Amino acid sequence: MLSTQINSRAVWIVTLSATIALTGCSEAGCDRGAPSGGGAEEAPIPRVAPRGPRAEEVIATGVPLGSGVWLPGSGGGRLLALGATTGQAVVVDRGGRWQVTQVAQEGLVGLYRAGSGALTLASGTGRLLRLEVSAEGAVSVSGEAPVGETPRVVEVLPGGEAAWVLSRGEEAPLVRVELGGMQAGERRRAGEGAVDLELSLGGEALFVANLGSGDVSALDAATGEVVGVIKVEARPWRLFAAPGPGGAGAGRIYALHANSGQVSALDVASRQRVATGEAGAPLSGLAVSADGRWVYGLAAGEGALTILSGETLEVSGRVEVPVGSSEVLRLGEGIRERVVLSSGERGELVVWRPQGPGLREEGALSLGAAAGRMAPSPGGDRVWLIGPQVGRVGLFVMDEGGERR
Repeated sequence: MLSTQINSRAVWIVTLSATIALTGCSEAGCDRGAPSGGGAEEAPIPRVAPRGPRAEEVIATGVPLGSGVWLPGSGGGRLLALGATTGQAVVVDRGGRWQVTQVAQEGLVGLYRAGSGALTLASGTGRLLRLEVSAEGAVSVSGEAPVGETPRVVEVLPGGEAAWVLSRGEEAPLVRVELGGMQAGERRRAGEGAVDLELSLGGEALFVANLGSGDVSALDAATGEVVGVIKVEARPWRLFAAPGPGGAGAGRIYALHANSGQVSALDVASRQRVATGEAGAPLSGLAVSADGRWVYGLAAGEGALTILSGETLEVSGRVEVPVGSSEVLRLGEGIRERVVLSSGERGELVVWRPQGPGLREEGALSLGAAAGRMAPSPGGDRVWLIGPQVGRVGLFVMDEGGERR
């Protein structure tokens, strides 16, 4: 039985000081220059939206939240998040409206966008659930499939017709699920101790991090057939798909290594390790520039964001960040490209503009509560920042490009 609770309450935060810094205005108003001579009346100056990042709204739901994804919604993007309470799904819309639905009686792990809805894992019973969201924000389970013991990771294939699921408790940990009828296929093996799963940017290859055997398996994403095994220098535990340097080729897979600052670059086309670097501290997250030339490794325990060359993985620089930062992402491309950080207990979204090997900070925007995961829009112009402890979420705009209002 699904139960739904609708709420509407918003907390709006006007970041005046940030606006002043970005536009050259003061609290008394904007300086438009001295009047022209002759006493002629000047034409009104059109209002121009400030460039740079800003908080569009911050909403206090009071519902502790976990991971989330951006979904299309009326008036812009909406957030679908898992509630910290067992089996809850929460939809947050712009304008301060949110809705809580009890979709299961067990813990849910991870959210993965699939079409207009999302997928999540019911870990206790080993099921993949397909969630659909109504225009009003109610969440329903439209299908489910058994995927094995202790499911942990999902990768949705391009087009959304199928997904691969990694279940750590199975001897053959991989299974493909046809999402139309929620039918699970034959199980597939990988290496020893498979812990993570990542689809290449083009969707043609699937990579599996094998912590036990210290290698990465490459599989045909359509069939699940193993087409290569890539040995790395340390135990891989997290994988990230990214463009190759200069945007050439089929892209790369970056592997982080357990209890180590090492990171390996794997070429998707050749299925070979092409570089290994040392970030100086164990990495908890990673982002890559849009052109693939720079890699940003988050060492949350050390409070550092290490910048490495995408070509060689040599360290180019470091940026100090709050210890315990939650996540780093790269958003957008070209002049709209940004690197953003969820700062954990500090409760801020830190925004940088890439400048060659360096990063220029554009702002640190407050959520007003400890910050957790992020859910960016497909184009990277906006991002939801989730406050997991008190259920506060913020919608932040990266760059409005000076459009006239």
